[in-house]
Amino acid sequence: MFVQTGITRERGEERLVEEVSSWEGGQYREPFDSSASLRAVVTGALHRWALSQQAGPVNEAELTARALALLPQRPA
Repeated sequence: MFVQTGITRERGEERLVEEVSSWEGGQYREPFDSSASLRAVVTGALHRWALSQQAGPVNEAELTARALALLPQRPA
């Protein structure tokens, strides 16, 4: 949520901002005070989202096999 600072909000809007601000320590809220700062926070959010999509799905079987291969082999 992109939240404009320095303005007066209606009661319902303020409750929404307070609720979103409490989620995960406010990680889902970005303040802005001008069109230039809004551009910067939107660009940053899109960049973080794009990076989060780069990892791809997790293959649990492959991860388990790779982890087991790293363990020292026990004598038979």
